[in-house]
Amino acid sequence: MTHQDTGARWQGLKYAFLRSWQQLQGEVRSRWERLSEDDIAEIEGHLGRLTDKISQRYGVAREEAEGQIREWVSRDVPWIQQVRTVPSFRWTMIFLVAALIAAIVGFTPLTELVRSIARWVFYVSLLGFAVFLAINLSMRARK
Repeated sequence: MTHQDTGARWQGLKYAFLRSWQQLQGEVRSRWERLSEDDIAEIEGHLGRLTDKISQRYGVAREEAEGQIREWVSRDVPWIQQVRTVPSFRWTMIFLVAALIAAIVGFTPLTELVRSIARWVFYVSLLGFAVFLAINLSMRARK
């Protein structure tokens, strides 16, 4: 597995962890018993904060804390990897391509009905593109 794959998986885990924080709090507390209730409240589902707290409380490097988290996830909470996270950037591109194709079709000399349908596909695809792009950008800004 390349470093890039590992980074992408960590990003996906960050989003899944944030979305599943309510279910994970007790499991985190039982796995890392040195974390206080205040620590758990401060973490608020942010994987980076958990990494920092484990590093502080257990006196290990950040990389070691990340390794502990990865091991714990794969062994004790593998379901978290199935949590649906941020819509794929691929969907954003699909909407953009659909909008471009619909725009091209809309300007070709076809029947009025086909042009009308192409215009609606264009508007819906453009809206989908904007929504997915906004979601992706906001989630990337949170990291």
